[in-house]
Amino acid sequence: MILNLIDLSNQMLAAARENNWQRVETLDTERQHQLKQLDIVQKHDLSNPELLDHIKILRDIDQCILTFVKQARDSARETHLNTQKTTQGISFYQQQP
Repeated sequence: MILNLIDLSNQMLAAARENNWQRVETLDTERQHQLKQLDIVQKHDLSNPELLDHIKILRDIDQCILTFVKQARDSARETHLNTQKTTQGISFYQQQP
């Protein structure tokens, strides 16, 4: 099951690289569903090195996804600000006699 989570996370990362945020959201919903079914803390021995390696892989993939999320957020913010400036400029010229 944890290997499925890693696969979904890798698919999310690929979608994030492509700025396909709808796909990221869909995959994240599926991953959250699988996470609820997998109670790692209660069902598995966290001293198991293989399990810990898988958890680290998931964490690393998530960190990469977050990098793309931050870049997309910053880009969206910049686009929004530019749109506001353009709208203000248009409004100014429309009010001129």
